[in-house]
Amino acid sequence: MRAKHDTSRTITVALAAVGMTIAAAAVTVFQSLPAAGAYLLAVAMILYAWPRMFGGARDDDRAVRPCMRDGARVRPRVWTVAVWAAVTMVIYLSRSPGFFAAPIGDGAVFMYVGKALLNGQTPYRDVFDHKGPLMYLLNAAGLAAGGRWGVWAIESLLIGCGVGLLFHTVHRATGLCAAIVAATLVLYGLESVGDPGDKTECFAIFFHALALWAVCCLPSRGRAAALIIGSCVAACFWLRPNNVGLPAAAAVVLAGVEWRRANWRALATCAARGVGVFVVVGVAIVLVGVGPSGLGAMVDAYVVFNLQYAGDVAWADRYRALLVGFSAVGLPAMLATVGWCMIVVRLARGPAVGRTRPGATARRMMLVCAIAWPIEIAAACVSGYDFRYYYLTWLPTGAAAIASVIHFVRPYVASLRWRGRSLLPGATAVAAMAVYIATFNVSIHNFRRSATHSTRWAHTQAELAPYLHNHTHLLMWGHGVYVNVMLDLPAPGRFPYNFPLLHTAYVQPEMIASERQAIDRTRPLIVDTASTIPWSPPLDPEARARWHVDRPSWGITPEMAAMIDHINRTYKPVATMPTTGWVIYEPIEAGPSAAVDK
Repeated sequence: MRAKHDTSRTITVALAAVGMTIAAAAVTVFQSLPAAGAYLLAVAMILYAWPRMFGGARDDDRAVRPCMRDGARVRPRVWTVAVWAAVTMVIYLSRSPGFFAAPIGDGAVFMYVGKALLNGQTPYRDVFDHKGPLMYLLNAAGLAAGGRWGVWAIESLLIGCGVGLLFHTVHRATGLCAAIVAATLVLYGLESVGDPGDKTECFAIFFHALALWAVCCLPSRGRAAALIIGSCVAACFWLRPNNVGLPAAAAVVLAGVEWRRANWRALATCAARGVGVFVVVGVAIVLVGVGPSGLGAMVDAYVVFNLQYAGDVAWADRYRALLVGFSAVGLPAMLATVGWCMIVVRLARGPAVGRTRPGATARRMMLVCAIAWPIEIAAACVSGYDFRYYYLTWLPTGAAAIASVIHFVRPYVASLRWRGRSLLPGATAVAAMAVYIATFNVSIHNFRRSATHSTRWAHTQAELAPYLHNHTHLLMWGHGVYVNVMLDLPAPGRFPYNFPLLHTAYVQPEMIASERQAIDRTRPLIVDTASTIPWSPPLDPEARARWHVDRPSWGITPEMAAMIDHINRTYKPVATMPTTGWVIYEPIEAGPSAAVDK
């Protein structure tokens, strides 16, 4: 039996779904502000069509408290979160310092800035990077607590608690079967695209899960929901603005509850709490991590540079990043997209009476998915760079969408019987075991990769050792900040990598002048990493004449060319490292040195 079909709502939801898809694509490809406004309009249309979403009782606080299963509680069971946290930490050992001898990529930069913060320097002003200050605070806390192991412990514990909260939320919304499969798929995705860890997206997983739990499992009129979600939005924003998708969608759904009731006083109170805690948490993070003296440099790096960084990317690069995301995340991304489509279709079809009708908790979770999934896809692809860890933020939203798929097909699977017994428990166990086996295989690959990386670092360290005497600073020309971190040698100036100095739309002559003065003052050992970093111009004049990068605002300014010429006049190449092809430069006045290794 089906309830009366609401044609107006079907048209509204269908138009909203099409509008959300087109607007998200336009934001991703063209970075269009009108497209962002169109997406918000489509979200408002979805909320307008929500009064009887999927059918069922009115979505009030009394309907949110009970669970599908008798005896379930609003608060997550500590042992449930602890078990999933332990499982995640065991799987995440493949990212630990015990296997990766040195940090890789952005994680090394975050550790470098975190160590500088512990040494009394100010991020952005004294050490350049363009991620949020909360990332440096977390790295500084981990380094102070236990070095690289401390950073790994904080990261893996937060990820584990996030997986546990996701399991609890999905269990409460759609049942145990969906929770098991969704949580295991998150672990699989974490192993597939997690890289060596210590990324903003890794820490954001916890805040995504916490926001989803707050909007689904806490009464909207209570203070806790608005305060928690506001804090999660602030934390994700000050990690990396692209990470705010799911917490922002949770805030919209929480406000939509009161909007649909036309309870304007409660809506104003909820909004004031959320915005207030967002401001307070943000101000606290900035003051502790940067301080008043670094605010100008923070705005320059975190706002101006990031806008320039993403502004010169071609639409084809963003489209490629989208395809790489679905290829890297794999099955979870495909199932999450199917879940999003099923949610939208169910919205358009109107209320249904039967076993597939979700409760109030599931309705909120599904509505968060409907809003957040296009945002997460657009946010991960808007930069145009296809780094695999960018897609980690797809996992929490994807887990909830996958749970929706399982919820919709569960009655049909449960109706299948063999010798009088339901096949649902067996199907769940088989699916979970298949995902665990796939996760184990990816973990084995990561262990092998860590062994290769550790061997390469050992060779790099041995090849550099003869040239480190009498040097208190090390300049990795290009990008090799992990060498600075492991050898505990700072860069000579503000820029531990030359990435921003090559962005012609951003760099200023005084930036290059200060870097040149720092090189003359400290006389560091210079390692040219252009052989493995293609976007960095080589110091050798002949190799630099052949250098080219296909980016509109990427190149060598006259001031940068003058600094490179100055380095060639005051430094000489002394060796080429066999493992990486990096070229080592020493100051000319340093005295006798080894012969050039050609």
